[in-house]
Amino acid sequence: PRPSDEAAARDLSRIVDQAQQAWAKGQWSEVRALLDPHALDPVVAGTPELRERALPILADATLADDSMDLSVRRRLAASYLDHLLQADPEWRMPQGVYTPELLSLFQERLQARERASVTECVAQRNACRADLSEATEARKRAEAERAKIQELYQNQEVEIREQVKRSRAWALIPFGVGHLYSGNLGKRGTVSAKARRNIALGATFLTLEAAIGATGLALLIRRSVKFGCRRTNGFARESVRCATSDREGVLSNRKAEEVFGWMFLGTVVLDVVLAQILFEPVSTASVRRVPRRLLEQERSGAKPRRRGKKRAAGKAPQARRRVILRPGAGPLPAGAAVTLGGRF
Repeated sequence: PRPSDEAAARDLSRIVDQAQQAWAKGQWSEVRALLDPHALDPVVAGTPELRERALPILADATLADDSMDLSVRRRLAASYLDHLLQADPEWRMPQGVYTPELLSLFQERLQARERASVTECVAQRNACRADLSEATEARKRAEAERAKIQELYQNQEVEIREQVKRSRAWALIPFGVGHLYSGNLGKRGTVSAKARRNIALGATFLTLEAAIGATGLALLIRRSVKFGCRRTNGFARESVRCATSDREGVLSNRKAEEVFGWMFLGTVVLDVVLAQILFEPVSTASVRRVPRRLLEQERSGAKPRRRGKKRAAGKAPQARRRVILRPGAGPLPAGAAVTLGGRF
């Protein structure tokens, strides 16, 4: 406490001492004159020793002072007791110290406070019940909305794409095979724009390579048939012998063969390189739409086991036969060759 509060407490303590002496003598008016101005003083309210000494004797003197109307005395005395109980609800009036009228009034104020407390508790309970009922209704609405959203979610259709892994070796085969393989040629159902592009590229390269190759082969046959040219030393340029005197015609035919040969080789290289660039490692085997509920059932359910044939006792299971195709390319003395090998 501050020094001013301590001084005020000492002054009030002396006043309470004087009031107690007057109260003991039955001088009710003097008690009221001394304590009534300080009944609501913050120092009295904040000091338990002063409060428990001053307010009971002030209430007792007020109740016993017959110079006022009884109803006024009871109302004032009850207010002093209420201040006392408000500051310390656990305080109880000692027996045999104060008048029976004050003790009876104190019991009435206790009962009134208890009734007010019960009323407050009932009001709070009713408010809690109302809040609980409102919260219950809100929860029911939220659960119904959640069930509705859950049903919509379960009935929502999802797209399932089954993809398979592709072999890049197919993209090494010329004549548009790699592009046709990437375009899933022969696949049933809707073909995407990318697949149509790959099929178109495959058909284009197949046509070009077939046309250029056929033209080159026709020139080679023409040189052999018309000019009677034969090779005496493999593919060596000097080993060509022709049974004709039209050397210009043979040279022109030979140059045309070389042009178409290089065109064929360039087209094959471009075909293979472009197939490798546009190659996609996975392919969409099928696309279907199913409700999410069925999809979750498929995921949670166990996959059925396939019943295979019973093996004879003592016999080991036979390995499945597989066919492995390996394309390849290699140089020749006067050109290049493309090969396709297989292993069974």
